Amino acid sequence: MVVASKRLVISPTAALVAEDGHGRQVTVLPKPRSLDVYASEWRGRALDPVLHIGDLHFHHYEHPAREVMRFTIDDVGRLNRGDEVWLQWGDDVASRIIISRSLEVPR
Repeated sequence: MVVASKRLVISPTAALVAEDGHGRQVTVLPKPRSLDVYASEWRGRALDPVLHIGDLHFHHYEHPAREVMRFTIDDVGRLNRGDEVWLQWGDDVASRIIISRSLEVPR
């Protein structure tokens, strides 16, 4: 497990499709937010990363900029203040990168 100098920025978005944090993509979005993870580099891996926020998990992402990995949540109300945030590739716990030990949630 690595604690990295990556950061998470949560911001409003006009996305038409997002995830509910339980493995489903949805198109009805009450309060969608971009979950942008910033890093100066992304090491290549065989498996795609999964963003974990507490008990929620996000599998679908895009790279809107070179140093950004963007996930999208359908409703910011699903996020809990104080939850741990991490990225993980596959089932390899050693690949876990801690983004934040305590999430701050903008409403």
